[in-house]
Amino acid sequence: MALLAEHGLAARLRARGYDAAAEEIPEPEVRDREIARTFEIDRRVARAVRSAIDQNRLPVVLSGNCNSSLGTTAALAGRLGVLWFDAHADFDLPDDNRSGFFDVMALSTLTGSCWAALRETIPGFRVIPESSVVLVGVRDLEPYQRERLDASAVRVALRRRVRTACSRGHGRRARRGVGAGR
Repeated sequence: MALLAEHGLAARLRARGYDAAAEEIPEPEVRDREIARTFEIDRRVARAVRSAIDQNRLPVVLSGNCNSSLGTTAALAGRLGVLWFDAHADFDLPDDNRSGFFDVMALSTLTGSCWAALRETIPGFRVIPESSVVLVGVRDLEPYQRERLDASAVRVALRRRVRTACSRGHGRRARRGVGAGR
């Protein structure tokens, strides 16, 4: 929120006639448990985004953690597709993750592959099918991550120099126009 205030984004939007407000999601009391803290933040994000929608406002979520996508999408109604912009796939599972970094499981959680009990505690959460996800800009993958991504229905839009990161099938779909006819 300090960044928004510092740059005056909400004030500039209001000056142009938009009904803009900024809300900071407070840090949960749980400080020493990354997973519990992350899901609590997602529950709070889901409630804040839903509240903005209920007030006919366009929610814009600025976050430094990919897991915020869980709370953001939970608040949205209707059929969803996700454009995931990241150098990493964020598609690890707890059983194959080697980094110990929870953030690399955000997309696999969103698509229903892991953390079922905790993701269901987010108000409104529903699984986004892999076929409704386009991963844009992925380039930094370990071999086990590349294999999992290649075996999935996630579509990948790649730059030419990193085309080897995923199978030819994904690359052809990206070049034809992702999501055409779906």
